[in-house]
Amino acid sequence: MDQKRLLELINKVKEGQASSAEILELDNLYGQFEEKKGYIEHLDPDQKIAYRELIFDRIHSALPQPSAHVRHLKTRRLRLFRFWTAASILLLLGVVAYLYMMQSENLPMQDVIVESDTVISNDKPVLILANGRKINLDEANVGILAASAGVVIRKTADGEIIYENNEVSSNTLTYNTIEIPRGQRYQIQLPDGSKVWLNAMSSLRYPSAFSGKKREVKLIGEGYFEIASDKTKPFVVKSRGQDVEVLGTHFNINGYPDEDQTKTTLLEGSVKIMHRGQTVILKPGQQATSTDDFQDIKVSSVDLEEVVAWKRGEFIFENADIRYIMRHLARRYDIVVEYQGEKMIQKFGGAFQHTSSLDELLKYLESYGDVRFKREGRRVIVMK
Repeated sequence: MDQKRLLELINKVKEGQASSAEILELDNLYGQFEEKKGYIEHLDPDQKIAYRELIFDRIHSALPQPSAHVRHLKTRRLRLFRFWTAASILLLLGVVAYLYMMQSENLPMQDVIVESDTVISNDKPVLILANGRKINLDEANVGILAASAGVVIRKTADGEIIYENNEVSSNTLTYNTIEIPRGQRYQIQLPDGSKVWLNAMSSLRYPSAFSGKKREVKLIGEGYFEIASDKTKPFVVKSRGQDVEVLGTHFNINGYPDEDQTKTTLLEGSVKIMHRGQTVILKPGQQATSTDDFQDIKVSSVDLEEVVAWKRGEFIFENADIRYIMRHLARRYDIVVEYQGEKMIQKFGGAFQHTSSLDELLKYLESYGDVRFKREGRRVIVMK
């Protein structure tokens, strides 16, 4: 991929000066990016759509004084949700936006590795209804948020979102999505009474009423599930190429797109995990790990307190490398992480409350081992 030409095309789109041929050229370059291993090939088609949709608004808001052409692209996306060309261009902009910034500031690029930024576009928890309406959950008043086809959505005084399914008037499934930004967590009660806690930079897509033979939802990021028992309707969570099927149980799934593994941990009951033709059944206290590159699912016993610490507002890490820790901090504190110098192999351990400041955690890591940090606004540079 010719970086000079890529940056030229991005700048033309940003300034509203790109021709139809240049837009198509940029879209083709995105196609090359999508085929490269390690980016988004592990996502299923619906998750790719969700990934592009989640990243769109962040890209749009990051462009200074967007031109009429860019605004036109956004309007067209709202009208045609599955119009791939516009979405592809915008995702490519999000992936290489940092390269553009580096060139414009004449900074060296060869020694810098940039962590993935974010797939959540909003800075507040948002509920997206089937008709496209977005509800800012922080600003919404306690009480009824929406009602349609016998389904009432309420916000409680504790901030929880609850679905009350009084009478489903249609067998047609309509879907809602809840998106949680960096630095926040949220709890929702689904139409069947199941409860889900979502961690930062996560989203959940689910029907407004479970009327089929299965209760199926799709997760991006991390979620803790307490599933209401219904032996006639298995509950299925789709996340990064795997299906987790349960009848009634408590479990946690960590399936962030920027992690190289999907981890499913069982606390109570029993779950069946299906991944690329392989099936395993977990017992309480076990964790199943699947990857995008290998078919085998690995099962091991884990510390449950550490796995679900995030749900209690804590961050516990044991024998963790610096990149794993910084990915967590990026989601928690809304920072962009860069690495300079040699790759670090040291492992770290510690426990913190989510109320701890970022500076406090960085100072602890510096005292723990051979690592140094430099802060420039939202950017944190990691050095050995």
